[in-house]
Amino acid sequence: MAHTADGSLQELYRTVVCWTLLLVVVIVVVVVVVVVVVVVVIVVVVVIVVAAAALCKFQALSEARHLIQRWTNLGKCVWLNDCLSTAIATCVTVGIESATVRSRVQSTNH
Repeated sequence: MAHTADGSLQELYRTVVCWTLLLVVVIVVVVVVVVVVVVVVIVVVVVIVVAAAALCKFQALSEARHLIQRWTNLGKCVWLNDCLSTAIATCVTVGIESATVRSRVQSTNH
């Protein structure tokens, strides 16, 4: 009888250890994925900033900087979807703004 109790305790211990290790692995994987996604979002934002700087003249660059600072405050990012939609919105907004400023600059040059 004592052997059976020890066996079931060992089995219970193994099960608890197994599930705990599995939980730790899942948490680590989720954290790594979130960190990777945040890094990717930051890289996308940096690429957008560099592209805006390359496309715009100095006057347009200050407008683009203001827009980028307003739209891409990652510290206020609560959910991952907000980060991604913010990055997409920034890309679209900066593209529209730089096109508008370029057309204004071209029209004043002619």
